[in-house]
Amino acid sequence: MVESISQEHFLALKRTAMLPNGLRLSYVEMGDPNGAPILLLHGFTDSARSWSLTAPYLATGFRVIAPDLRGHGNSDKPEGCYTIPEMANDVRFLIELLGAAPTHVVGHSLGGRLAQAIAERWPGIVGKVVLMSTSAALRERQGWLWENIQMLRDPIDPESTFIREWCSSAVPVEERFLAHARRDTVTNLAFHLLRTACL
Repeated sequence: MVESISQEHFLALKRTAMLPNGLRLSYVEMGDPNGAPILLLHGFTDSARSWSLTAPYLATGFRVIAPDLRGHGNSDKPEGCYTIPEMANDVRFLIELLGAAPTHVVGHSLGGRLAQAIAERWPGIVGKVVLMSTSAALRERQGWLWENIQMLRDPIDPESTFIREWCSSAVPVEERFLAHARRDTVTNLAFHLLRTACL
């Protein structure tokens, strides 16, 4: 039987890695330490928590690693613009630091962009790649997300209509997960970067 992760205690599972570029990257690791590694890369404004409902199932036979990307979760949030190559390099450093190469890489949204960049630049450290709700290039800065982000003002209310819509699901998801996800989301620097055309 798969044991679920307590959303209330999820932060206690996080570890910190100091990368060669000086960035501190937070991550969760679970499963079989001798199993084939699977790296789970979250989407824009998410964190490793976005995999907390799925990871226990993968952990029954794999070594699962789920980082908080720079600007997200408990990872460092340096000032300035973040680029896909820069963020992909962070992940590459983490893979090498943890001795997890070659690793299968699963990427959702922004994480999918990074998975593609890692596989293209360093194919030797990647096994299989799984892409979820992602693209090969950034879309134009228009539409519902872009328009709503421009209207956000600090501090961002995790219970605002926009955040509740952003952190929602078309299929039923436990409310404890969504409540924590909303609180995590408003602390991520990514919203602020997108609003200043940095991401």
